[in-house]
Amino acid sequence: MPRHLTDFDFPSKHNLSATTNPAVSNDSSQGYEDGSIWVNTSTDAAYICSDNSVGAAIWKNISADGSLIASTQWARTLPAPVPLPNGSIANGFTFFDNVADKVAGGTTSYSELNIAFGITITLSGTSGTATITIDGVGYPLIFDTDLFTTANNFVLANQSTLNALDVRLFALGSGTDGRIRFCASEATLNAITITNVTPDLTGTIANEFTGSPTASGDHCLIPYVGEPYEGLRIHQTIRANFNIDTGSVQYAELGIYRYADDTQIGSGITILRNPDVTGNLVVIETYTSSASDPFVLGGFYIALNNQSGTSLDFIGASGILIQSTFQKLVNFT
Repeated sequence: MPRHLTDFDFPSKHNLSATTNPAVSNDSSQGYEDGSIWVNTSTDAAYICSDNSVGAAIWKNISADGSLIASTQWARTLPAPVPLPNGSIANGFTFFDNVADKVAGGTTSYSELNIAFGITITLSGTSGTATITIDGVGYPLIFDTDLFTTANNFVLANQSTLNALDVRLFALGSGTDGRIRFCASEATLNAITITNVTPDLTGTIANEFTGSPTASGDHCLIPYVGEPYEGLRIHQTIRANFNIDTGSVQYAELGIYRYADDTQIGSGITILRNPDVTGNLVVIETYTSSASDPFVLGGFYIALNNQSGTSLDFIGASGILIQSTFQKLVNFT
């Protein structure tokens, strides 16, 4: 039997002239029902209520406008050749200033990425204790077995506390190679100190990729939790372009690495030094899949590994473009 319009129950309350977005408190206690419409006239965004539970209302953005792709680009022309000695690794992000070298035409006004800062404490000593001071608070470091175990124990003991303060830290190395790598604001990193207490446990502070005693921009984090695309899969296309000065044919390897432990993602890409042309352009496909993804927790960097047996020189133009394709249309209003 056909059903008529009057057979259906339609929501009786809507808000079509709001100037703010709906909140969890705009619920059944205010008369809103599943299917109620809310329009923010300040942003022209429309929402529909999918759950009117008291104190936990869920409103879905149903605006027609949205974005499927976001991008960020950095580019610069090197003022002088930058040597990459044999046996060395060049971290591509260290070539750029996050602000001065960002290309407006290749960067969207929404979901813009930034180059994050990093610094490392390389431990030394065979016993005892030390204090690592971060944001004015001293955290004890206690030697245990070897320097890597010591670094790892420090990270395990303090990771939750420091993560809550927006300081990420990771233990790297093995055996007598013990390093604690930090990711935080530039000011926070530059204020980190390590002080020996007993008898010889201590460390030196520098950025591992630049050798600078102060923090350097050296990796990229993918913002995820709390973003409009949280819960979606993101496909990332990364284009890296750079010039290697001409010379006899030599090979190097370009790869994308996890910042938390320096492990390479997938396989490296062969890079050629050519006798005739300088240009190299590489496109890497990767993805971010969840809040626990390594790109979210620790970030990544792009690096050229030179094991060619001779020094290579970067010259001229260089750039990185990162494009993110979202699993479905995302509204950033």
